[in-house]
Amino acid sequence: MTALQGLRDTGRFQSGQKVLVIGASGGVGTFAVQIARALGAQVDGECHADNVEMVRSLGADRVIDYTRGDVTRGAARYDVILQLGGTRSPSALRRVLAPKGTLVLSSGAGRGGSRASTASSGPCWCHPSSANG
Repeated sequence: MTALQGLRDTGRFQSGQKVLVIGASGGVGTFAVQIARALGAQVDGECHADNVEMVRSLGADRVIDYTRGDVTRGAARYDVILQLGGTRSPSALRRVLAPKGTLVLSSGAGRGGSRASTASSGPCWCHPSSANG
C-alpha cells in the first residue's frame, strides 16, 4: 500500500515518467519497482550490491549500487523520486529531480510510524520534517 500511495497519490506518477526508487530492494521498494514498471514508468532502482540482480529482475531498467556511486551526482533527471531508505537530504535529491518533478520521502522516523512528505522542484518547497533541507 505504501508503494502505491507514494507513487500514485503522493507522487502523482503518470505513465511514461522516469522514476527513481531509493531502497529498491526493501519490502516497500520491491513493490514500488514493480508497480512503477507495470504502470509504464522507466524505473531506476538504488540498492546495495548484493541486491542488484534481484532489483533488475523486478523490472528496473537501471540499478545503481549505492556503495559504488552517488545517484545525486549523476546526469539523470527523475519525474518522481521515492526515497524509502537511505539518508540523502532533500536538497541532494533535488539535484536529480526534473523541473516539475516530485520528491516523496517515506521513513519510519518517529513514534507514529511511517511519515511521508513531498516536495516539488517548482516554486514551492515543503519539507517540514527535515532538518537537512
